[in-house]
Amino acid sequence: MSGNLHVLHANKGDANRCMNCHVAVPHGFKNKGLLANLNDVGPEAGLAAGTTVAAPYTSSPYYNGAKLKVVGFKNSGKWVKADCVGCHTP
Repeated sequence: MSGNLHVLHANKGDANRCMNCHVAVPHGFKNKGLLANLNDVGPEAGLAAGTTVAAPYTSSPYYNGAKLKVVGFKNSGKWVKADCVGCHTP
């Protein structure tokens, strides 16, 4: 897949599509782009730092049905399918 993955996801019809990847409550969140990285959940969800959890994951107040597991952070508009898992894998 080529092109901007953010644009691809933004144009889908899923009403909760933003929260698949982004946190529900952004105030002071630890990750770039307010991304809910399920490969690095920690004290914000009552877990040890760096805990990996299964998707979809729900823990108040940040993770409201999050699916994203970041493999490699990229600059905005530069992400490719291999940089994240969760939404693209069964």
